[in-house]
Formats: sequence, structure tokens, C-alpha cells
Amino acid sequence: RGAEVLQSAEQIAQQLVIEDEVGQRPEIWPLMEKIAKDFDLINGGWGSAPKFPPANLVDALLVKGDKNSLDMAQLTLEAMARGGICDQIGGGFHRYSVDAGWTIPHFEKMLYDNALLLGAYVRTWRRTAEHDEAKRELFKHTIYGIVGWLNRELRTEDGVFASGLDADSCDIRGSIHEGIFYLWNHDLLIDALGVADANWASHTFHVTKTGTFEDGLSTLQLRGRIDYPKLAEISEKLLAERENRFRPATDELVVTAWNGWLIESLVWAAEIFNEPSWLEMATKAAEQLWQTHWDGNRLARTSLHGEPGSGGVLEDYAALANGFAVLAGALGEPNWLERAVQLLEVALELFSADDQGFYDGEPGLFIRYRGLTEAVTPSASATMITALRRVALMANRPDFAVRAEEASQTTMAVLAEHPRFAGAILADQLII
Repeated sequence: RGAEVLQSAEQIAQQLVIEDEVGQRPEIWPLMEKIAKDFDLINGGWGSAPKFPPANLVDALLVKGDKNSLDMAQLTLEAMARGGICDQIGGGFHRYSVDAGWTIPHFEKMLYDNALLLGAYVRTWRRTAEHDEAKRELFKHTIYGIVGWLNRELRTEDGVFASGLDADSCDIRGSIHEGIFYLWNHDLLIDALGVADANWASHTFHVTKTGTFEDGLSTLQLRGRIDYPKLAEISEKLLAERENRFRPATDELVVTAWNGWLIESLVWAAEIFNEPSWLEMATKAAEQLWQTHWDGNRLARTSLHGEPGSGGVLEDYAALANGFAVLAGALGEPNWLERAVQLLEVALELFSADDQGFYDGEPGLFIRYRGLTEAVTPSASATMITALRRVALMANRPDFAVRAEEASQTTMAVLAEHPRFAGAILADQLII
């Protein structure tokens, strides 16, 4: 009977585990045609609704670099920055839009979204021509908004970053509603600003009589030409008024991978916009993660109030190694590169598969999962390949470069079949 059970379990496992095909590198132009075919020429982004922030795909388009690719990236990020998915007075982005036009979000605000979008906006700002002042100013405004929100609302006393904010909060009667913290109507604007400024705000933020949300309330969107000094003045007043509302709860769990992505993005942003305090934020977070999440042998996936939690998975090792490597380049401090090497060596030991690709989780699981398609965050394998390539160059580790190339071959089938859901893999292939 025991042998039958084992045989049955083996058969189930074989049915559940689909081995990834090792394919040839696909031709790039057919992939770009697939991506362009699904692009929303009116609202930016891909597909209809719901729409999720496509940071990885935007990065791939920036690497591709032709005019059509850059146009898609810019249109998407401009539409998001102007839309209700962006917290127009507090900074940062909500989790996704329930409509095609980025008007009504699901109101959670997550660290991983904002970490990845910060990098995408910084790189898109760099690629936007200087004569296109309106887009550059909007992207810069959005970048400063993201960092300001992260510093104000997600940064812990230890200098690391919490997971995010809930969607729900209470109204003045104690009833729980999704998004109520972020919604306005004209009367609420008058209470906060007075009639003249409320009229300006209603026009600028597209606050209508009927509302863009439920019960005559509106999300805030940016319409038309933007007066940034006036916008800053009005936003400061509205933000102060909003602080009198019941706040959404903070998920205080600290996730290694999400902080790793943010460290990388903060470093790029700090260097490009000459903001030393942002580099200090990245360094402080990196130090705290190394002290709290690394025990000398293994990396923790999470911590809560300084207490490490479960063991790290592939994306944790890879994202943190990548963040450390970028930080090493900015600071010129070799200890960060040495730490990145340590993390990658352990990750190679724990997560390597027989086909030279990577599993997402540690050994010991009945099924070792490997997810190569991407929704919002890059796949763990793509993150690992990126980290290996970067550290190989910085630390003179040709063995890392070999492993990156071997692993990339296991991603070719999903890239060829679903390029829109393999943005980080596509970016890697475009770079090499």
C-alpha cells in the first residue's frame, strides 16, 4: 500500500510540475509587434480593465529605445501620473486601476509597485527629450511624490520600508469604505480651501458634480496644463486636511525583495536628481536589512518590528543583491559588492535547477515552483539573471555571467509566447 501511495504521489507531482522548455532566443521584432498590438493608444498601458502598473514592460521599451517603444512608455507613464491611480496630493500609486483609463483604483498602496515605478519614471525621465518640458516636469513631479510618500508613510524607525497601506478606512460615521480616505467632492474642497481655490482644484483635479466614484465623490486626476507652484500650495493644504480623516492601516511587515527593489530605484533617483538624502535612505535601509534579515548563512524573507520571519526565496536574495551592487557603485564601498556576492553564492546553492534555471523556493518542498511569467513584479528568475550579470561585471566573476546566460535559456519559451508578461526577461535580452 505504501508503494502505491508513493507511486500515486509521484504521478501527481509529474502532472503538477510543468518543466520549462529551453528554447532558442526569439527574434525581437515579432515580440515587439505582439506588444504593440495589445497597446491602448488612448489611455496607455496594455489590454482593457483591470490595468496594473507595467513597470517591467516600460523598462524593456526604454532599452529597445526606438521612437515607437519610447512613445508607448511615455504615454503609459503620463496617463498613470495624471490618473486617479496616482495619489495626486500624497504621492505614490495605488495597486491597480479597475477601469481602462486609470481613473478608479483599487486603493491599496504597495511598496513593490512604488519601488518599481520609481525606477521606471526615473529612467523614462532620462530618455525624454529636453525640449519636451511638460512630460519631463510631470515625470519629475511624480518621482518626488513617490519618494516623499515612501519617506513619510512607509519608512519605519529603523529605516526600512513597510509593505503598504490598506484600501479601506472609516468615514466620519465609523462605516468602513474602500478609498474613502482619498476621495473628494466640491463641498469638501470648499471646506478645506475656500471657494476660489476649491474652484481651481475642482477644475485641475477633475472633481465633477456627479463624481467619478460612488456617492458623488471623485478621485483626483490632473487635467490640462499644470501650474506646479499652485499645485504644491493646494496639495499641501489638502494633505493637511486629509490627515484629519481616519487613516488606512499600515501593513508593517518588511519584505526583503520589495526593499531590495526600492534600494536600487532610490540609488538611481538620488544620482540622477542629485538628492543625497535619497542615497542616505537607501543606505540606511540596506544596513538594516543586512543586520536584521541576514544571519550569516541564510536570508529572511520578512521581519516584523525587527524580528526576522520565514526563510527567503529566490527573489529576496536576487533583489537584495542587485540593490547592494547598485549601492556599491554609487558609494564606491566594496563591502556592499562583497555582500552581493555572498547573497548570490548562497542563492545559487539553494535555488539552482537541473536545467541550469532557478526554482523560486527552497529545497524540501513537495513541489518546487518556478514562475517565469510576470504580472506586476519581475519574475524571480529574471531578477536573479539581472543580479548575476551586474555582479559578474562589477566583481570580475565570469562564473556568474555563465550562470546568467545558462539560466536565461530557460526563459526563452515564455518570452516567445508571452512577451507582454515577460518584461524583465525581454529587457535582459535587449541589453545583451
